[in-house]
Amino acid sequence: MEDPEDANDPFRKYGNRSVAVWNADSATASVIRQKGKHFRIMGCFGGGTVTLFAEETLYLVEREALVLLPSAPEDDEEHPEPITARECYDICLRNEDHEDAKKCPLACYWAFQQLKGLGYVVYRPQQYDAADGSRALPPQFWAGDVAPDAPPVPVCFECHQPGANFAKSRLGAPAFRVFVTHAGGGLPSVTQLTDLLERCAGAPAKAAVAAGDGTVLLFDLTEGVPTIA
Repeated sequence: MEDPEDANDPFRKYGNRSVAVWNADSATASVIRQKGKHFRIMGCFGGGTVTLFAEETLYLVEREALVLLPSAPEDDEEHPEPITARECYDICLRNEDHEDAKKCPLACYWAFQQLKGLGYVVYRPQQYDAADGSRALPPQFWAGDVAPDAPPVPVCFECHQPGANFAKSRLGAPAFRVFVTHAGGGLPSVTQLTDLLERCAGAPAKAAVAAGDGTVLLFDLTEGVPTIA
């Protein structure tokens, strides 16, 4: 016999998957149906809605844990067709030289996938400085500029160890911070790495080096010297 709650669920055809609506202006997804435990460690909550950043959205769609709709369904209309995983790549990711900073660079997404696969809780810098995520810094890729007047090497993600008592409301210091670059492009200078470690405020730092096939190697950074992680 069908559960009455399931009978009243307009998204029951999606089974045990969450449902979200894509917002192209902010490159985020607003969750309108929550299923599973993903949101214990992913997404921001503000204004009564869970919001996912681009990399979080694509990650859940790829794993068939999230159905992404292009617009909110109307009660008296057919629900819009979900956005496919292939289409999600186009709307969530950007090339490193693209100016739409709200999206996630491809190499940064590869690093995000790798870190999630290793079991870490992965966030944008300052993601929870405000409950709704409005102070989060978009993922940035380091393009290899080692000139003396080059911008600082950007921290791309902050990684936390999961646990039974983990809570987004009391994160504490991350286990480590990560910057992302391409394989074969070289690493920052010792001066740049030293500056990066100082800005990491005592937390360890790692380099995520992405190859063209999506392979990502992690290197520990100790006093400006990279070693394999």
